[in-house]
Amino acid sequence: MLTAAKKSPSEPYVNPSTGGNGGRERGERIYRHVNERIRELQRSYDFGEPLEMFCECAAGGCNLTIAVDPALYEQVRAHGTQFIVAPGHALTELETVVERHREYWLVEER
Repeated sequence: MLTAAKKSPSEPYVNPSTGGNGGRERGERIYRHVNERIRELQRSYDFGEPLEMFCECAAGGCNLTIAVDPALYEQVRAHGTQFIVAPGHALTELETVVERHREYWLVEER
């Protein structure tokens, strides 16, 4: 489920990178790092479920949060090329949408 956000998931996705995918990769990796830290804190302090994580899309200004099962997050994290994004936030020219759910999409880098 999407929670607090400044952008609506229905807004069109804007490609933040200009000239290559370096910006996209940095955005995804930064969000992945933040989400890994959130997961560590959740485990340490037993915050319970679900895991409130940030959308791991390439948009540098995206601050949508997505509630996911911690086991799902661990499964996706095991694949270094897969990311959990808000619906509509896939960069389809560089990523493949692997799964579509109401609350999130699972994408994989090509």
